[in-house]
Amino acid sequence: MLFQGCTSISQPTASRPLVEHKYVVSTPVENDSMQRSLSNISADASISIDAKAATLGPKYFSASGVICRSAETQYSGQYLFCQNALKQWYRVKSVISTYNENISEVKP
Repeated sequence: MLFQGCTSISQPTASRPLVEHKYVVSTPVENDSMQRSLSNISADASISIDAKAATLGPKYFSASGVICRSAETQYSGQYLFCQNALKQWYRVKSVISTYNENISEVKP
């Protein structure tokens, strides 16, 4: 029997890292009202963040193993909040959620 395969196909790679490997100690949101809102208010409800109206997204279990939820404002974009081990909400730095690298067609 003879087997042949493709082992020399070049794989596309991103031109910049999509994840930073800097871990920051999470500082809880200081506003008690915001803590309660993030914990108790249902998705699609409106809250105020930095004096701007925001719509809460649903809670979800993130890849990092914590519960998170987003809040979308019309002019400021998206905020992301997650819970620490003490069940306190903290604001997460922006991450790349959608990014498309322009790649040329890979030819064998």
